[in-house]
Amino acid sequence: MKFRFLILLSVSLIIILSCKKDTITESYLRGGNSIINTADGNLLIAGYNVSSGNGFDGYLVKVTKSGEQIWAKYFGNTGTDAFYNVINATGGGYVATGFQEIPGYDQPNIYIVKTDDQGQQLWQYVGDSTKRTRGFGVAETPDNGFIACGFVQDAVNSDRDIYLVKVNSLGSKVWEKRYGSRYSGSYTGIYDEAYSIVKASDSGYFITGSLKGNIDCCGNSFLMKISANGDSLWTKSYSEALGYSIAQTNDGNIIISGSSNISGQNAYLLKTDPAGAVIWEKFYAPTGYDYGTAIVQTLDGGYALAGYASTSASANPDVSLYKINSNGSLVWAKKFGGSNVDQGFGIAGNPDGGFCITGLSNTGGSYIFLDRTDSTGIELWQKNLK
Repeated sequence: MKFRFLILLSVSLIIILSCKKDTITESYLRGGNSIINTADGNLLIAGYNVSSGNGFDGYLVKVTKSGEQIWAKYFGNTGTDAFYNVINATGGGYVATGFQEIPGYDQPNIYIVKTDDQGQQLWQYVGDSTKRTRGFGVAETPDNGFIACGFVQDAVNSDRDIYLVKVNSLGSKVWEKRYGSRYSGSYTGIYDEAYSIVKASDSGYFITGSLKGNIDCCGNSFLMKISANGDSLWTKSYSEALGYSIAQTNDGNIIISGSSNISGQNAYLLKTDPAGAVIWEKFYAPTGYDYGTAIVQTLDGGYALAGYASTSASANPDVSLYKINSNGSLVWAKKFGGSNVDQGFGIAGNPDGGFCITGLSNTGGSYIFLDRTDSTGIELWQKNLK
């Protein structure tokens, strides 16, 4: 199974990367990859959407807590563009990261955009067009700059390395780093990729993703500690899995969520202490074929894990929501969506203990999926946004 391509944050982006602007597919036209609570009590979704005349663009849409659109903005150029992650910026506004294809180069470049509270672009940073780079996660630095993480690749068939770039408060590059391994075996290239970054309690940062994967399959989940200057301090490698989302827990430890096919297809959670020592590692497959993507800590000290699940590899998946207790045991699992492909990629906790999930839906068309539940996983409403 080409596990990596099935769950790289959004299956649809695999499809659109192979599409030219004039050959847009009839499915997977839009999707949400990240969702956050905003300072004014609303929600912001980052992803991609198809725009008239420009094809696929990075997309930010702000909605109320009842799912009604406040505003929506497109970002990018005439190539394929998309966002994977968005955060609130200190002092207001938002910062999103993803990729942009520069016309004439036909390869992704890391893309960072800062906007004001109304979604108006303040600045953008686009990576070096001589390398293939993509940004999956972003964190703010104490000096109001930003560090994005992802991968760098010198050519389409070469190794992928973990990539870090810091920009200042105006979007100018301060430094960039790359970390990776080399393999002399039969694989085309070794894939070392970073998918999520979070600030540590000191001046550094924690990063997770996948180490020593390849084009066909997964590598191992990992936790890397870096300094404020992006220097790698240490790296711990764990099971065969992909770490997609990382967060610091209320007890001062680290939680990593993702997916694994080490024994069937499972959603995956790993809890470590700040030194990377394993506290517990868990695999979940209540539906049969389960994929974990994003995580938040719940008010009771447990966790809510978003993703998607199906009964078999060939069945259409539904958006999934798993409630996990503080010891890593599955409490309940819920599914949402329709008869076609529905997938969850981002989750935000609500003040009432419930959750909002974003993703994509191809049921009845192509939509950005938005769902709100209560604290027990009961669906309160579902919206399909265009």
